[in-house]
Amino acid sequence: MLSVIIIISLFILLNVSWFIWRGVKYGGYVVNMGKTDSSSFMNPRYYSEDADRYGYYVRYPGYLSFKGSLTVMEPSRDGSSFENTFIIRTFFGDGYEFVLILYEDGEAYELTLRSASPDDEMTELLDKNRGVISELEERAFRKWDIRTTKT
Repeated sequence: MLSVIIIISLFILLNVSWFIWRGVKYGGYVVNMGKTDSSSFMNPRYYSEDADRYGYYVRYPGYLSFKGSLTVMEPSRDGSSFENTFIIRTFFGDGYEFVLILYEDGEAYELTLRSASPDDEMTELLDKNRGVISELEERAFRKWDIRTTKT
C-alpha cells in the first residue's frame, strides 16, 4: 500500500513540476498574443500578427514533453495566407533548433539550420532567399528576445 502511495505521489509531483516549468518557460513568449481555436488546457497555442501581417505562433510542449515551438510566418504576396516559415524548436533549458521552410515553384523545402551542411540544391535555395531568411530570423529574435543559440 505504501509503494502505491509513493508512486502516485511521484506521479503527481512530476505532473505539477512539469506544468509549472511549462508555464514559466512559455509564459513570456505569449505576451500580447491570443489563444487559437485549437488551443486547450493541455496543449496551449497562441497566435498574433504584426502591422506588416507577419504571423507569430507559439506551441507549448505537449503533455510531459519538453519540446515546443515558436514560429514566424511571412505573409503571401496576396495576403491570403503565409509562405516562408521560420520555426524555433525549443527544448528543456536554453536549447534551440532552427528550422526553415521555404516555398519555391509550388514545392516546400525544409531545412534545419546550423546543423548538417546543405547540398548544392539547398545552398542555391538558401543563397536566393538570404533576405527572406534574415527578415524572418530578425523578427523572431525581436519578438522573443532569443539571441543565444544552442543546437
